[in-house]
Amino acid sequence: MPYLLVGVGGMLGATLRYAVSLIIVSPFATLLVNLIGAFVLAVILTQTKRSLFFGTGVLGSFTTFSTFSYELTQLPLIWATSYVVVTLIGGVLCSALGSQLGARYV
Repeated sequence: MPYLLVGVGGMLGATLRYAVSLIIVSPFATLLVNLIGAFVLAVILTQTKRSLFFGTGVLGSFTTFSTFSYELTQLPLIWATSYVVVTLIGGVLCSALGSQLGARYV
């Protein structure tokens, strides 16, 4: 059963990521899905029963480090540097906010 939860969640997350990339055609799509993923994962991890489907499955396939890495190689140095800084700081802030909200309201 855990494999099914992760697999179905992965299919949903990959589909959502693809939909975002059709709407936003730029590295901002990857930034957006990674920040959303950091926030939602932190919320979800306060409820461990849901972590296989939503955390590992949906968010594991929704967020994408490999696309982030590739996009860095395609950007001018100043934009790539900014992208790294915003992704790292934004990810940590989104995770912290998600943890706080998850612990308080979920």
